[in-house]
Amino acid sequence: MNIYMLEAIVQEDHSLSIQSHLNLGLYYIGLGEKERVIYHMKKSLFLMLIAFGETSPDLLICLANLARVYQMNKDYK
Repeated sequence: MNIYMLEAIVQEDHSLSIQSHLNLGLYYIGLGEKERVIYHMKKSLFLMLIAFGETSPDLLICLANLARVYQMNKDYK
C-alpha cells in the first residue's frame, strides 16, 4: 500500500464502516458462520488500526471476538 492510499483512508471518516463490519461480525457469530466472522472482524480491525491506531475504543471488542472465533475453531496459533 502506498502513502497516497494511506492518506485517502485516514482522511475519510471510516467510523461507520468500522462499526458496520464489527456489527456484521457479531451477527455472524450468532449464526455460527465463523469464516464470515473472521472476514468482517479482520476488515474492521484493519480499518481501525489505519484510521485510529491502537487508541480505537472498539479495538478490544474486535480482538476479543476474533479470539473467541479462533477458540471455537480450536485454532490456537
